[in-house]
Formats: sequence, C-alpha cells, structure tokens
Amino acid sequence: MKEAEIIETSSFSIWIDEEGILRMRIKEEGARVNEEEVKEVFAVIKKLTAGKKVLELMEGGTFHSFNEGAQKYASMHGRDFFIASALVSKSKIMRLLVNFFLLCYPQPVPYKVFATEAVALKWLRKFKSEEIS
Repeated sequence: MKEAEIIETSSFSIWIDEEGILRMRIKEEGARVNEEEVKEVFAVIKKLTAGKKVLELMEGGTFHSFNEGAQKYASMHGRDFFIASALVSKSKIMRLLVNFFLLCYPQPVPYKVFATEAVALKWLRKFKSEEIS
C-alpha cells in the first residue's frame, strides 16, 4: 500500500489513512489555534480530498484551544468537507469542555469526542456508507 502523504501546517499534521479517513494530529500540547490556521487547514484538506467529503479523526492530545474566529470558521465550513468528525483527547476535562461546547453550538455534521482512537474509529465507520464519491 502507498504511504500516506502527510502535510504539515503550523498547528497540525494532516493525512488520509488507508481507510480513507482524514487524520489530523495537533502538533503541540496547549496549542491555541486561530482563524488563519483553520483556513490553512481547510486548504490542505481540500487538496488532499479533491473536494470529496470524508470522515475526520482529530487527535487532540491533552489540551488545545480554538479561538472564537477559528471555532466559527470551522463550524461554518465543516459541512463542506466532512461527513462526520471525531475528536480523541486524553484529557477528561478537555472532553467535558468540548461536549459542553457541542451542546451550546451544535455542529452541522455529527461530531463526538472520545477517550480512545479505537472507539472513535468504530463510531466513524458507522458513517462509511454515507461517503460521497
């Protein structure tokens, strides 16, 4: 199998795995992501997916944050790129904060937070039949 092309942005490593799932890994614990960085990430996603909607798995480490502009931009444009999104975080506090955010600001695509990659992938695979060619 061909090795995945990994593209580095200022805050993330981004690639498509062997299942066709878009993977994003935060590069630095405590990263504070702004709107310009989110725009950079979406440009990379567009390049990697050729405009096709995909499943997304983001590995968030222990703690990271998106400022208000980044949150709004991601919420507005996520529907153009993702079928469903999962965030994996080692931190229980981070998972609670994200779940609270999701209650206050519903996302345009299914979005869930998980403690482990295995459980997140199991949930994402339920959406495989919705992939758009």
